Amino acid sequence: MASMPKAVGRYQIVDRLAVGGMAELFKATLTGDHGFEKLVAIKKILPHLATDRSFVEMFIDEARITARLDHRHIVQVFELGTDADTPYIAM
Repeated sequence: MASMPKAVGRYQIVDRLAVGGMAELFKATLTGDHGFEKLVAIKKILPHLATDRSFVEMFIDEARITARLDHRHIVQVFELGTDADTPYIAM
């Protein structure tokens, strides 16, 4: 298993929650001024898939579609970003 990153984008990684066949899931925090802190989940494409254009497009579509949904049983998407040329979703 690859080493755990210290940060993904502007999020500080707390723990690795899971690794699947396509992505890793991390527990992370977003910190800001005046003691602001938000706990989030980060889904990041595995490095070997980050260069697969069709997979990256599917991942981006997943984030866009999920961001439009509003239901108490569906995770809310906060951001779609890129870190070291690898897309991630902050939820």
